[in-house]
Amino acid sequence: MKYDLWENKFSNENIALEATLTENITLYKNNYSSTKTIFKKDSSVQDIVTDPETIVDSTGIPIPILDQWKEKNIPSLTVQQGKEQIRITEWGPYDFRYPIVFLKRSTAIMFITLMC
Repeated sequence: MKYDLWENKFSNENIALEATLTENITLYKNNYSSTKTIFKKDSSVQDIVTDPETIVDSTGIPIPILDQWKEKNIPSLTVQQGKEQIRITEWGPYDFRYPIVFLKRSTAIMFITLMC
């Protein structure tokens, strides 16, 4: 597995980060205050990079097709009421506090529902 831990704040912690049985960890611009141990690991942890010089944030790369879209804003969504409208995520019922995409299946066509 690969873990990227960016711009987190740790304060008043005995151990800010503890890793075991993993590899490929990148720590970037994390802030530690009043922390006794910043990073604790066992012998199985490999390939830790701290504040790399060349790091690429893939969310900051513009996609050319976006410039061609007529509507740039996410439209408001009216949610229907009823038990059949309940959406479940891996953490439980979706509570509409963040946008999410759900896959809807039809016989031969796949649709998505964007909920905001």
